[in-house]
Amino acid sequence: MTYRCVILLACSLALSFAGCKNPTATNAVRQLNRDAERSGSPYRFRADRAAGQTVVSKYRMIPPKPSPAPASLQATAANAELQRDILAKIRYIQQGWGDIAWPTLLGVEVVAIEAGRPTKESWFVKMGDSAVRYDITMTPSPRGGTDFSVTGPLE
Repeated sequence: MTYRCVILLACSLALSFAGCKNPTATNAVRQLNRDAERSGSPYRFRADRAAGQTVVSKYRMIPPKPSPAPASLQATAANAELQRDILAKIRYIQQGWGDIAWPTLLGVEVVAIEAGRPTKESWFVKMGDSAVRYDITMTPSPRGGTDFSVTGPLE
């Protein structure tokens, strides 16, 4: 085989694997799921492609037990677009246990609001006749808009 053929073969192989998930992440997810299953954990892991990278995320496989929503719920500080983005993330979390319906926000309990600091709220999302709680942190982004993180579901 000539040198040129070897280079073409190597480039072809590299390009054929360019769209695949990172095998290291895939193996790590396989091991994490095996360990979680052995321990009886309700959580599992998955490898997804995001922004050209493989990202490992943790999700709850078994839904939490919902509880009654507090009577003193308030409106969220998030605007309509941010609410949609946060609820989309919650939907992604809930899909792990087979719930594909769009989540409905019942209301929030404000945890912390201070000028120039991240806003923290506990969101109560409808589940059956009760609610599931998620902790949401919203931080003004230096690029404009708002960055957020979702923790939960919490019991």
